[in-house]
Amino acid sequence: MAPKAQVNVGFSTPTPPILNSSGGSSSPRLVATEDATVVATGTPIATQGAQVGESSTPSAPTPQPVVITPVSLAARDPLLHKSVMTPPVTISPSCLATPPVDKVYFHDPMLSDEFVPKEGMRFDEPNDAYDFFCEYAYLAGFGVRKYRKSTQVAWYACNKQGFLESGNNQSEKKREKGSMRTGCKAEVKVKLDTKEKYWYFDNVVLGHNHELYPDKRMVRYMHSHKKMEDGVKNLMNIMTRAGVEHQAQMNVMSELHGGRDSWTFTERDMKNSKAAFCRKEREDDIPKLLAFFQQCKRDNQYYWDVQSEKGTGKIKNIFWSHASQRAECRDFGDVITFDTTHKTNKHKMPLAMFVGSNHQLQNVVFGQALLRDESAESFVWLFETFKTCMGGHEPHVLLTDEDPAMKIAIPIVFKKTQHRYCRFHVTRTWKHELEKLYATHKGLKVQLESLFNFPLGPTEFEAAWKSITEKYGIEKHPAIESLWEKRTMWIMAYFKGLYCGRMTSTQRSESTNRVMKDGFVNHLTSLHNFAEKMLEALQHMAHMEAGETHYSQAPTYQHCRATFDDQLSKIYTRKVYLEYRDTFDKSTAFRMDPNPDVPNGYLIKHQRGGGEFCWANHAFRVHADVENGEYRCECRQWEHTGELIFSMFPSQNLMWDRNDMVKGGQEGSSEDMRFGKLVPVAMRLVRAGSKSDYAYEETFQRATSLETLIESIPPNTTTTSSMVSESTEVMHTQNHPVAISAPPVSQPKGRGPGKKRPLNGEPTPPSTSTSTYKHKLDEDGQEILGSRQCRFCQLRGHYATTCPLNPDRSHAVEKKGSNKGGRGRGGKRPRGRPRTRRYNSEEENDGNNSTEEEEFDEQVTQ
Repeated sequence: MAPKAQVNVGFSTPTPPILNSSGGSSSPRLVATEDATVVATGTPIATQGAQVGESSTPSAPTPQPVVITPVSLAARDPLLHKSVMTPPVTISPSCLATPPVDKVYFHDPMLSDEFVPKEGMRFDEPNDAYDFFCEYAYLAGFGVRKYRKSTQVAWYACNKQGFLESGNNQSEKKREKGSMRTGCKAEVKVKLDTKEKYWYFDNVVLGHNHELYPDKRMVRYMHSHKKMEDGVKNLMNIMTRAGVEHQAQMNVMSELHGGRDSWTFTERDMKNSKAAFCRKEREDDIPKLLAFFQQCKRDNQYYWDVQSEKGTGKIKNIFWSHASQRAECRDFGDVITFDTTHKTNKHKMPLAMFVGSNHQLQNVVFGQALLRDESAESFVWLFETFKTCMGGHEPHVLLTDEDPAMKIAIPIVFKKTQHRYCRFHVTRTWKHELEKLYATHKGLKVQLESLFNFPLGPTEFEAAWKSITEKYGIEKHPAIESLWEKRTMWIMAYFKGLYCGRMTSTQRSESTNRVMKDGFVNHLTSLHNFAEKMLEALQHMAHMEAGETHYSQAPTYQHCRATFDDQLSKIYTRKVYLEYRDTFDKSTAFRMDPNPDVPNGYLIKHQRGGGEFCWANHAFRVHADVENGEYRCECRQWEHTGELIFSMFPSQNLMWDRNDMVKGGQEGSSEDMRFGKLVPVAMRLVRAGSKSDYAYEETFQRATSLETLIESIPPNTTTTSSMVSESTEVMHTQNHPVAISAPPVSQPKGRGPGKKRPLNGEPTPPSTSTSTYKHKLDEDGQEILGSRQCRFCQLRGHYATTCPLNPDRSHAVEKKGSNKGGRGRGGKRPRGRPRTRRYNSEEENDGNNSTEEEEFDEQVTQ
């Protein structure tokens, strides 16, 4: 890299004046020569050899050029090289002078005379005169204000006409914004000719006392020239409702108008329009929600129920299910995963969804609800409502996390349902502890995870568990003990005879929650918008299911030439057949030998089974009676997952049939059908009307008249109750004597500030010196410890991160008393923004209901 050229200006600071030929002084000038050399013309400064006090007589005033360091053209240009110091451009004194007060400004003389207002111009209406004057003002560069009007006279003036009248109390101004009024006299007076019945310009004053800005980039900031068409606003509202980001909306508007310079509005106007639309959408949230439910109920089979508080009418819980969801629950509702998620609406109500799997191995939602809280009382109401909606249907297996409220509510409502825990949530609780064990004991991870997927019975599982824990000496570890105590709720060996549809966790619920948050709702969504977005999400799922059904119609490439493979390729859906092929490939690693002890029995063992502990070493017993069509395997994967295994291939009772298609009705089919047919017609009309100016005028005129005619037609008043089947008798809504109102903001699940000790009569375990709670005493003199419990010592009052028995504990609490510097808990807060807290009367009222919920939980437990 070449060194930077240094520019050495040969003049001292301040620069001495140079005498010109007329005897005056002038500043030195830098001149660029042809060889890119910068020279300075004028009197040079004194050389280094001159002594102080010596004077030089300007006998020869001929300027001598002083050569400076050569620089490139880029270095001489201050725009390209801003680091180079160049003399400032000389400013004319006339530009620095304040313009006179009495100066009058007029429009550009090049402006066509036909746009300039003149006295005597006639108009049919005063609005025509106003439009003409606004068009002139747009070309001249000023705004227009209507400041007086009567039945026969109207005045239109410059927007800087007059002066702002300041109020009495200036300290209450919300914004520090000055006034642009300068007392401009430019105006026009429009008067009515009572005899001829026309309006005309009676007086025209075109002179202004301020500068005019005819640039269209400046004019669009003036209120009288801001124009945002209704079509543009509607397009923005649609994009706002669809969740399009603001910058993306700006780009769309730029493409529609041919660039941002062609806008007749500002970006601030777009933001204000979006804010106004959002405020309007949030208004009357509950009436809009109920109206949406009633509309869906009129269009098709629909179920919804709302639980409100007695006396206040505030919504507590909401549940709804569409017709297609109920049909899918009848077909695929044997196994359901249930989970709740947060941050989906502005009221912070947890979203609960009943999710399953269809014949395409895709997620399906059977019903959804918004709950006030996650208490056992709310879950009991929700499960009872779901059961009533589905005609008394109870799932065979219900997978949830380890929520204690769900554990209480499920056996109360679903008497025949097997409740099981999600494997992921069970192991995630002890994730860090298990990772430490895996790092300490080599080979434990492979053996323990193989044991979690143990395909044998409970007896073999318990023996293998005991063997592994004793081998590594971890049988007394808290994580191992906790997993062992809950083994019947999440280990497959204890419920492998139950059909679970390839589901051992709530992963389908988690993925559905993520889809809702990423593409449809957020923490600011109102309730009625949430219901509409939920319907869009269901339509999205139905769209994906229809696409997969369409692709499954094509012949599937067969994996082998066996007869059963040909049969499965024609019956299975595409996704299920691909899963079967993968299982078939893995099954080729097993060897089948006849079982001499059992007739029609076989022993199937992995050919390369190895390792100290692996269920691949086990020989699975299989019974295959071909004559009677009976097939049984010891692993019972067919009963548990519904997938074919290598040990048996029955010729009937196959699951995942590609012909299992839901025949439920569309959601709101009548209105959607009409809307879908009108949109292509409207788009063809728009394309035809934009071909030329004449086509545009004709299309606009005829479309406007047609819109007036169509708007006068009343909507349909008849319902489709005659088309609804007998299953609509299940539909019901509660009779609310009090008007339903919006719910308060819900408190999410978790330990809140100052959480009380549970009132269950159990003795309080002793605390430790590392308790992170403030040491307070209750009325009985006992220490209040809260509800946090350590996983290492099982004592209440601290976590495992501060437990003295934990070698990896945090030492911050122990060092808390020894630190003399800094701010303690009771000390003063440092400078800065004080601690703030928001109070909500509705939230305080919710806190009074905690006693009732505890009494309900206690009754349910008893």
